[in-house]
Amino acid sequence: MHRNIANIVSPTDINSSAVIEYAVAHLKVKHIVLCGHTCCGGAGAALGDSKVGGVLDTWITPLKQLRHRHAAELEEISDSGKKAIRLAELNVASGVETLLDSYVVEEAVRERGLQVHGVIYDIASGRLKDLGVGNGTNGVKSTIAQGEQEIVRGKHGCLVFKDDGAAMAVL
Repeated sequence: MHRNIANIVSPTDINSSAVIEYAVAHLKVKHIVLCGHTCCGGAGAALGDSKVGGVLDTWITPLKQLRHRHAAELEEISDSGKKAIRLAELNVASGVETLLDSYVVEEAVRERGLQVHGVIYDIASGRLKDLGVGNGTNGVKSTIAQGEQEIVRGKHGCLVFKDDGAAMAVL
């Protein structure tokens, strides 16, 4: 598992790149799950025009770029919380694209079927929403909820892949 502020996946971030390479090339994970979340402070900050301060302004630049690139769509959303959630979803989709463009991930996809998934964790409900991005979803969006998928109860978020139980990387 690797975490950072606003869950940004940048090809120039040596820390993220090292974690991904180790998980993919050495641990031979079968799934990478890029998981954003609702109530993301980074997404909220990127929606505003004021400075956060220090290196954080530099760090959330990719989110501000996504905001500008999807300005028309985001401007149609009047609720600021929903707008931040949509920006977090766009960020996950962008991060999944970045992962799939990584040489080590491309190679693992080609050679052994590595799957990359993009999801959003809803802090209020504890549910995961599959965004239908990546190569592990076949473009099908779903919400992991009672009646649709097996429920794993507890005070945590959990993804269950019905395969041989091999390792999985969660970003």
